[in-house]
Amino acid sequence: KLTNLNLSNFNTENVINMTYMFNECSNLINLDISNFKTNKVEDISSMFQYCSNLSNLNLNNFNSENVNNFIELFDNYSKLLLL
Repeated sequence: KLTNLNLSNFNTENVINMTYMFNECSNLINLDISNFKTNKVEDISSMFQYCSNLSNLNLNNFNSENVNNFIELFDNYSKLLLL
């Protein structure tokens, strides 16, 4: 079961769509995506949908300036603490 995910070296510099990226990661507890370069991202719909055990999510430095779709971004979560 995936409970922790290290994405510190994950290159998102040219990503424009993060739809469903972590969708249904129901066992994921901790997620730090503070190193994501998101200045080109336009769609983050359902990105964290059904992440019901996600309790720590680090969105520091997450740039949503160009995002135009946030639909169901945090749908069906219960324990989330945004850092």
